[in-house]
Amino acid sequence: MRWLTWVCLGVAAAQTLGLHAVVISDYSSAVHDRFAGGFPSAPVPNTSTSFIGLSYNWSGVGWDPGDLRRNIAMISSQFFVYATHFQPGSTLHFYSPALGSVVSYSWSPITDVTRFRFNHPVTGQPGDFSIGKLSAPLDPAHGITPYPILQLPNPNQYLGLPLLTYGFGGTGGTAGPRIGTDTIHGFADLDLYPLNAGDSVADTYTIYHVDGGQPGNTRYQSGDSSGPLFVPWNGTLALVGTHSAIGTDSNGNFYNFDNFIPTYLSDMAARGIAFTVVPEPADYAWGAALALVAFAAARRLRARSTAGGSRS
Repeated sequence: MRWLTWVCLGVAAAQTLGLHAVVISDYSSAVHDRFAGGFPSAPVPNTSTSFIGLSYNWSGVGWDPGDLRRNIAMISSQFFVYATHFQPGSTLHFYSPALGSVVSYSWSPITDVTRFRFNHPVTGQPGDFSIGKLSAPLDPAHGITPYPILQLPNPNQYLGLPLLTYGFGGTGGTAGPRIGTDTIHGFADLDLYPLNAGDSVADTYTIYHVDGGQPGNTRYQSGDSSGPLFVPWNGTLALVGTHSAIGTDSNGNFYNFDNFIPTYLSDMAARGIAFTVVPEPADYAWGAALALVAFAAARRLRARSTAGGSRS
């Protein structure tokens, strides 16, 4: 693989660059916006027949009303996923399809890192994937649907799968979050937290997808971290990642990096975190083996951090 220059989608950059919406090739509001207007206080679902997400349930994706760049995805009635370096605030909002309005939930930002922050499966370094827990489970009357995680037996089976990418819609508008498309290209290991141990020690295990300039292709921007990455699976949305970093190679190709959630399933189960997977049935013990195989493959993609890399 070509050498990459990458940056975490982090807080420092978000303070100056976070106003930018996710970049989608040939963007169209009717095609790519989750809501037709009214976001964030009174969002109106996009019902255009052109909308690429029309046939899917987006209710399980919530946002931080204190920082609209921060999006999270539910994996059960109480647990949700996000990127460690862009932790949401204590209040989360969701659009309730049952009520036709926004509903609010609370949680306590993580202090128990032993349970809720996850380490790289091979190096053991604290990484960029974390779990949050709502103070109370989702109210069934709100009709909010959590997402299963896509668990395939071999990492190569993820390559080439179609993606639906969820990103920040930009400030000043009322349409809200945008959804683009991509394809899984490969695996990579990044050193987002060089102070964990010696520099160049991988602490974050990711999948990556490349903006090929095709209609709908996505380029994450600073502030998109924590947003969910989905694979359409038998008519539903299945989670595979949370946005973590961006990069370019020597030829100017743009890379999007997402924490690869399936790697952590056995660890999540061991910690008592509720979730479901597709396809079923599942054996979570495969997670460590998959991580080892994929880690070896990912070493071919050598990444180096830019000086003063920022986080979202």
